[in-house]
Amino acid sequence: MLPRSKALRRLRCSADLLVSLEDGRSFNGIVRDVSTTGLCGFLSSSDLDITPPGARMQVTASGAEGSIGPIEAETVASEPSFLSGYDLVFMCKFRSLKDRDRESVEKFIKDNRLDPASERPAEMESEPLALPDIQNADVVQFTFPARFAYVAHFRDACEKLAEEAGFEEFDCHMIKIVADEIFSNALHHGSDSYGASRIHARVLVGPDAVALCVRDHCGRPFDYQKYRKTPEEGEAPAQGSGLNLVHRIVDDWTVKIEPGKFTEVCALKRKAHHPTHTR
Repeated sequence: MLPRSKALRRLRCSADLLVSLEDGRSFNGIVRDVSTTGLCGFLSSSDLDITPPGARMQVTASGAEGSIGPIEAETVASEPSFLSGYDLVFMCKFRSLKDRDRESVEKFIKDNRLDPASERPAEMESEPLALPDIQNADVVQFTFPARFAYVAHFRDACEKLAEEAGFEEFDCHMIKIVADEIFSNALHHGSDSYGASRIHARVLVGPDAVALCVRDHCGRPFDYQKYRKTPEEGEAPAQGSGLNLVHRIVDDWTVKIEPGKFTEVCALKRKAHHPTHTR
């Protein structure tokens, strides 16, 4: 998980990015966060591996108003990108800024900074999650930063909650798979801004059923009905078939989309007895 550093606290902006490594390779991307100490961005390249901390580079950013760079920098951390169309998200710090470069960066931030009023607060939900009707259910709530590191936290928590509710081992594992799929979908398709994006989730734990509800804050419309069709024998599932897998595991699932605001996926799994999978 990319570290949070007070020294690298950022102001959000939107700009094109060019990163040039010491070995001569160059990669295009976008800047989402920048400060006078460094920046955070997404890069697009299928042959670019995780960049080790301390790797030298030069960064150039071009926004709607002006540009900066090339500026010498070094990597602080990197990880696979959760933003569709990009392969790597990374954080770098500037090695040293001359006065004129610092002034240039400060002006660039001021001129290209995103208007906070135009963005939904990451912590806010536009309306409550639409929860399935499960009698006598406990409701467990989560709010996660939109990072891959938290997929494991969510899926493991869901598996543990199902175990404590008395689900059999096989169904606990199935619930864990469903949690992984719907959380990962929210990362891939509903997290347009690194650091500012949040994923809200609620788990309903009842005596006879468990429901997982996950909401992003993007609201990108898609045809989810096609995933309700189970592939015929020998037929390949639809591309991006995470929801098709969910459809085959759970008893019911719903999708609610408010374009530009949120997408919410809820999946319901009832208790069942599997004689071949008892503990």
